[in-house]
Amino acid sequence: SSCQGFCMPMVAGKMSQAFSTWCNQQNVGSAICSSIASGIAFSPNGNLARRPGKLCTLAGMCPAGCTVPTKLADGTIAKQPVDLCSSDGTATGTPVPAPIKASGQACLVDRDCNATSGAWCSFNYSAPPICTCQAGSDVCNSVGTCNSDICPKLQFLVTLNRDKAPCTTNAQCNQQGGTAYVCQTTPYQTYNCSNSVVTTTTNTGYCVEAAPSIESAKLDDTATTIVASLSANATTFTTDCAQVFDAGTMSKLGANAICQVTSAGPSSKQLVVSLRNVPNIIWDTDKLGIKDNQTVLASYAGRRAFAGQSTAPIARCTNCASPVAVINGPTLVTKPCPGSAPEDYSPVYFDASASIGAAAAPITDVSWALLTGTSDAITNAIDSLNGQAGAKSKMLLKLDGATLLTTDAGSYSLVVTVTNNLGISANSIVTITVAEAGGKPSITLFSPSNDASGVLDINPTQGLKLNSKLQLDSICKGAKPSKVNYMWSCAAEDGSSCTVPAATRAVKQLKMDAAGLINFKRNVLYTFTLTAGFTGSTAVSTATVVVRFTPSPLYVQLTGPSGDVPVDKAFTLDASRSKDPDNPAASLRYEFTCLPQPCFNDPVYTGTRSKASSWTIDPTKLTIGTQYQFAVTVSSTSPNDPRTSTSPVMTVTPKAGNPPTGTVTRFCGYDPNDSKTLLACLPRHNPTEDLVVVLGLDKGFGKAKVLWSIAEPSDKTLQENVNAKGISKTTLTVRPAAFPTAGSMRLLVTMFMPGINGTASITIPLNTPPSCPSPPCFFTDVNSAVFPAYTFVGSVAGWTDADRDTLLYEFGQVRLDGVLWASTTTPFDGQA
Repeated sequence: SSCQGFCMPMVAGKMSQAFSTWCNQQNVGSAICSSIASGIAFSPNGNLARRPGKLCTLAGMCPAGCTVPTKLADGTIAKQPVDLCSSDGTATGTPVPAPIKASGQACLVDRDCNATSGAWCSFNYSAPPICTCQAGSDVCNSVGTCNSDICPKLQFLVTLNRDKAPCTTNAQCNQQGGTAYVCQTTPYQTYNCSNSVVTTTTNTGYCVEAAPSIESAKLDDTATTIVASLSANATTFTTDCAQVFDAGTMSKLGANAICQVTSAGPSSKQLVVSLRNVPNIIWDTDKLGIKDNQTVLASYAGRRAFAGQSTAPIARCTNCASPVAVINGPTLVTKPCPGSAPEDYSPVYFDASASIGAAAAPITDVSWALLTGTSDAITNAIDSLNGQAGAKSKMLLKLDGATLLTTDAGSYSLVVTVTNNLGISANSIVTITVAEAGGKPSITLFSPSNDASGVLDINPTQGLKLNSKLQLDSICKGAKPSKVNYMWSCAAEDGSSCTVPAATRAVKQLKMDAAGLINFKRNVLYTFTLTAGFTGSTAVSTATVVVRFTPSPLYVQLTGPSGDVPVDKAFTLDASRSKDPDNPAASLRYEFTCLPQPCFNDPVYTGTRSKASSWTIDPTKLTIGTQYQFAVTVSSTSPNDPRTSTSPVMTVTPKAGNPPTGTVTRFCGYDPNDSKTLLACLPRHNPTEDLVVVLGLDKGFGKAKVLWSIAEPSDKTLQENVNAKGISKTTLTVRPAAFPTAGSMRLLVTMFMPGINGTASITIPLNTPPSCPSPPCFFTDVNSAVFPAYTFVGSVAGWTDADRDTLLYEFGQVRLDGVLWASTTTPFDGQA
């Protein structure tokens, strides 16, 4: 009854907070309360909070067999099993949400239209989904309209192959625009559909470009990728660009560049080159040169390899993004304490090393200036720094004791201007107050923004950590009081609730784990403020940082066969393990794709969708010996959530007879707390570690002999790059030397049975390690070189990550003989 009384009509966020408060008073356990509160916050309209039966079950208050007094149809009261979907926990209560009956021709799946022979459910995915309750959880589906005409459903067939020019001889393929075409003698079909009747026309062949090429290329406006236009649609792939381009081009693109052709529509006429390091390209002059005899970049029609140089040079971006200038430093700077020597004063630093360039547009120059206020000492310090060579050496502006001693108390504005190699500049301004020591503490927040608007983007699943630094020289020895008190607060841009937990409120460094961030909204700006003051004093100093909590990418996992499949046995592609990391209970939308098109030899066959997350295929509807590529794209069901993620391609080839089959999976160890539970593998494998994959042979093929190989990239071999078990066991351990420098690797295993063999494969995405493309990326500034008080400030700048992950830094000491002397994951003095 207490749980039922809590469930009042409120918005999901407020219900989540209210439930968390109530739950923590019930001795349930903070971890359980936090998990349920998260589920409420992300459930549609907060529905979970309106289902007391489900809440009490999750909280452990209703064990198996739990019953509640229920009013029956005849008016009597009897104990009945608790209902997980109703508003009062009883089987006769009102369902939450109220059931929605499909009116007229509305439908959720094709079978809702069975009343009309041949009808199907046509969906409008822009419309809000309909949610129902199943076992206490929301299951959301798009709503559609029953359509008795099958032709709109098969519109993709009607347009398929319409762009192909039919031919029987090369002579029929005249030169088009000066490009030579030949006749590809591969039969293909075109289709027409009228009044639900499909007619098929078979053609002998079609004209294809004899030697497809790259027509043009251009750096995109983010200066992170080059988009090349292709003369013909290409087959899909993702690989290290060294498999596509010649050595001269690779020297210009920089190491670890990734080349990709996506799988859909017009995108297959674009080659996307993701730059992972600083390129050495002369824009509007250099061209892309294709590697001799490469086979990766090939036309979709006829599988003809692209060759030669791009017709046009690589163009510079049109509206190139500017760099992001960032200054980290205190807004209050105190002069040396009375009676202290300037050389004993710890310098104050203003750090621009968190400024951001782009892969193809790194920061190449930095300059500082005193924008407002007059100080010869500060101006001299700036002029000295600006006179140094190289952008990295000018990232750290130091104001030492001598500089501040001769600077008058007052307000000053410092500006840093960063310029990239495209000549585009950006600046950042910090206004500081120079004050006498002892009035109030001086603090700095080391939490740089990571976008042009000065906002720090954080994935809430990783928690939040804001580091602050206290300038010790702002506390004069012998001064009373000298104890510094801290207080954190936050405010939301939209006025919603924003609370820093009491346990972490009055501390120097703010740390909030993922559970503590459950009720913070995604894509809303929050201003976190640290206030510091001396005990007994009303004078305080403040530092702020603006944080935006960004949604996590959707995690997509597709399981099923990858390799040869027998034609007499249906197979299922299952994406049910895909999830939203921010809300694992959230519903997702699934869209399966198949290439080449048409996927099936029966124009009206579309496979079986027994549930939204799976697709069952009858191999007799496929063409024997044809290699098919299957994938799934998952997206959020929320109309205001644009996130989508696409799985790696699964390659399936129907084969006659009874080929041996099996499934290849990654093995990442067992849970240390449960030796029977497998650990989930990270989405991308760390290429500095061994990779273990396991082949599970299907029933009837336990005696098959196996042989492993690398299918992609083609220039890599296993042979010496495996452990002692070799490449002929069902478990394979691959050493790091076998991995390509970036991208992914596809392993192929061939299974041999008497008279027949079969294959299975797995694609392993790789996590490319960080790199320093333009050393040095670590530099120091000496504070004092007087033994034994030798101190220095170490800073990092210029590190890049091929996968654009957030980088963490670990500082340490290394002896001259190379032995790691000491290390720490805790930032020195609060600064990382």
